[in-house]
Amino acid sequence: MNLFSFLKKPEPISDSDLGVLKYSHSEWEGKLSLPIGEVGLAIHGDKKGPDQFARDYAVTIRSQIPELWAAAKEFSREQLKEWGWEYEINIADFQLSTVAVHKRNSFDGGHLSFWFWFRPDKDGSYYVSFRDEKPFHFHRDS
Repeated sequence: MNLFSFLKKPEPISDSDLGVLKYSHSEWEGKLSLPIGEVGLAIHGDKKGPDQFARDYAVTIRSQIPELWAAAKEFSREQLKEWGWEYEINIADFQLSTVAVHKRNSFDGGHLSFWFWFRPDKDGSYYVSFRDEKPFHFHRDS
């Protein structure tokens, strides 16, 4: 056994429903093709593979992602208005980067989040977490 074998990343896997997934820092990363373009997909897991619940949930909600993203944008817009955001808030300015699927109820009490940036705020990244397929928490991450 090599002394540094614990540092070796697992080989990418090919999932019949989600395509090629590569392991990185406790999640399996892939791509989703959506009407808005290609975005990242992050599924919680370990070196052995994606968390089974997270993987199955990603497959289940895949067709709902455009509607869920629309709900996340509207929720974010409402939150920014409440914060007294000084810029005009245009839905088209929200740019989705990653759909993250977590272990059951492990992220803000849910298992789905959308990570994005907002054109007027080039220095910030944001996420909206969901509970029961409804936006729950809006956060500026940087």
